[in-house]
Amino acid sequence: MPEKRRTDKRRSRRLSGDEYMTLALGPSIDAPAFASEDDARAAWEGVRDKIMADGWLSPGKRPWAFWHFDAPDVLENAHSESEACWRIGAASEKAAIEAQWRQHIAVARNSHPHDVRAARLMALDWGEVPGWFLDREAVTLAPRRKG
Repeated sequence: MPEKRRTDKRRSRRLSGDEYMTLALGPSIDAPAFASEDDARAAWEGVRDKIMADGWLSPGKRPWAFWHFDAPDVLENAHSESEACWRIGAASEKAAIEAQWRQHIAVARNSHPHDVRAARLMALDWGEVPGWFLDREAVTLAPRRKG
């Protein structure tokens, strides 16, 4: 006997470009894509999996709607978006984020080879590396020996 397939009652509708961009990047001040917050939430619930799987997200990044609807407290209590993703991510994502942070530390160190304070500030601000990770990786910020 053939099996009947259940269909999800919350079928996703096709989003306009403005609606997709709002869910991905955040609402426009000039021209809101959704009539209400409830409409935006309903749209997000219908297309969450598609947007999360679209491939333009890199480790340490999530769409605006994810932070707004699914995990607002995580982002609010983090140094950066990448740290928030590190807190909730799988081990593979955590490893990728840590690799990015190490690259940002290396760039900061190369930009300020003899000034640990300036390198740290650059890694914190530009590289969005959290302070606890910099403390853990302090040896990589040590000044290079001359000669």
